Amino acid sequence: MKIPESLSAFAADLPEQALWTPLAGGRTNRVWRVQVAGGDDLVCKLYRGRDSNPLFGNDPEAEFACLSALAGQAIAPDPVRMLVRDSGTVLLYRYLEGLVWHQGVEPVSELLRRVHASPPPAGLRRSPVGGAAVLAQADTILAGVPGGAARRLHERRPQVGTSLPSALSFLHGDVVPANLLQTPKGLRLIDWQCPALGDPVDDLACFLSPAMQVVYGDGPLDADQAPAFLECYDDPQVSARYEALRPAYHYRMAAYCLWRVQQGNADYSAAFEAELAALG
Repeated sequence: MKIPESLSAFAADLPEQALWTPLAGGRTNRVWRVQVAGGDDLVCKLYRGRDSNPLFGNDPEAEFACLSALAGQAIAPDPVRMLVRDSGTVLLYRYLEGLVWHQGVEPVSELLRRVHASPPPAGLRRSPVGGAAVLAQADTILAGVPGGAARRLHERRPQVGTSLPSALSFLHGDVVPANLLQTPKGLRLIDWQCPALGDPVDDLACFLSPAMQVVYGDGPLDADQAPAFLECYDDPQVSARYEALRPAYHYRMAAYCLWRVQQGNADYSAAFEAELAALG
């Protein structure tokens, strides 16, 4: 396969003598595996632009900064280069051979603990911190969703106390099964286009979210997996804060699911019901 037509604006800086293979899984950007004659094995990601997603951003500069900050640490793919044109942005990074995560919460917990302890690159956005801020973001999302399901959710808006971290941490921002790759050298996180500075609970809540496990995994985790995940993370303060703020995160994710349904993503209907059930 030749360089795809959609990459014509970048062709002068892309390898011609290569095998281009589209990769499945990306819902926001287009991605190819590029097997270059001579040995290089790369991923080429074409960003479709910064969209209006209210929870998960799409920032190529932030992704490249994160990959550069984490290079060589066995956490994420190593970056190669970023190409910027008037028509868009392309990111090239090293291809990782592996399978999407399906089971074993402990390696995920250990990997996130390493991410959260890593020095972040400069300029990352700040995610909402604390129960009031998470609920406020959920209310903003829900305000743009008409209909009975939105009213049904709003009637179950939780009350949570104030629980804040002592310091902000480096967050991946989108820890779903599809972004966790089991490689021969261990688990890795891919798709760093919505990183942030914030509470580690954000990443933990995303991974433990029933909705995200429904859409990107094999369904909600078993009842014993969340305690095992938190125990392996081995930070009692973070675990206690997660338990205190969990209803707010379920509420926000349920609101996000309704927004996705409104955008035409029917698979988020079952995800919404799963998140609502977890909200209690």
